[in-house]
Amino acid sequence: MVAFAYLMPVVLCTILRLPCMTIADFTITEHGKRLTGSVISRHYDTTDVQCMILCIQNGKCRSYNMQRTKLICELNGNSLADNGAKLSDDIEWLYRSTNYSSPLVGPTCKKLRPCEKGILCRDTCSPPYFECVYCDNKHTGLHCDIEKEINECGKNPCQNAGACVDKKVGYKCICKSGFTGQNCENDVNECDSLPCFNGGACQNYPGGYNCTCAIGYFGAHCDGIN
Repeated sequence: MVAFAYLMPVVLCTILRLPCMTIADFTITEHGKRLTGSVISRHYDTTDVQCMILCIQNGKCRSYNMQRTKLICELNGNSLADNGAKLSDDIEWLYRSTNYSSPLVGPTCKKLRPCEKGILCRDTCSPPYFECVYCDNKHTGLHCDIEKEINECGKNPCQNAGACVDKKVGYKCICKSGFTGQNCENDVNECDSLPCFNGGACQNYPGGYNCTCAIGYFGAHCDGIN
C-alpha cells in the first residue's frame, strides 16, 4: 500500500501532461513493422510512451520505431507519408506516426494558427505553447516567417571572373568586358561591332578580339598606316 500511494502522484502527473504534449495525435500504428533508412537517433531502456515523448521533444522527429521486448526506441526523420519511405516486416517492432497531413496539431495551434501556410504547428507544454516545425530552407523564426540571410555568392555562380554581389533575394553578377548573361556565361562577339578598319580581318576569342591587318596598315584596329 505504501508503494501504491507513492506512485499515484507520478502517474497522475504523467497523465495530465499527455494532452499538452499531443501524444494522442500519434494515431498511425503499424504492428510488426519498422521504418527503414531514416533513423536520426536511437535510445535504450525506453517504454512506448517514453519513445513518443522523445519524438515530440525532438524537432526533427516525424515518427518512431519501437522494439517492444528489448525496449529500443528509434526516432525517424521521415514518416511513412514521405516519398520513398518504406516499412519493413519485423515482428519484434512497431511503428507509430502522427498524421502530419493536418498542419495543426493540438488545441493551441488550432485556435491561434500561428505558423505560415503549409508549415506544421505543434502544441508544446511551455510558452508560447506552440512551435512551428520543419520551416522550409529559406525561412526561420518562431512563425517560420523570417527570411534567412543566404549568401548566394557563396556558390560562386559568376563565370569568367565575374564579380558577384549578394542581394537580399538572389544575387547579381558584374561581368568583365567581353562577357554577358546572368552568370557572365556568354562571350560577347566583339567582331559584330566591326572594330577592324581598312580591310582588317576580325577574329573573336573569349573576352576579346584580334585584328589581322591588310598590307600597309597596323595597330590594334588597323588604323595606322605604314
